[in-house]
Amino acid sequence: MALKVRSVTIDGEGVVCGPDGVTDFNRLRAALGRKGSRQAFLYGFDLLELDGQDVRREPWADAPGDPGEPVAPRDRWNPAVRTS
Repeated sequence: MALKVRSVTIDGEGVVCGPDGVTDFNRLRAALGRKGSRQAFLYGFDLLELDGQDVRREPWADAPGDPGEPVAPRDRWNPAVRTS
């Protein structure tokens, strides 16, 4: 997924899920020990900065794009970044 921005800061958490879809800290530790894994991804919780502007206090209604729509169409999402 490519965002058309100069810079962005996303608050999130790196995770690895087990076969049941639940995050699994031991699997994350193992992935970090291997210096990476295709199973690891970032759950993005909040947009903090966009193109050099602090957007933490901006109302969602003023955010760029439709707040009801994902950042990109689902078929173009990068599996390494997910939003909640």
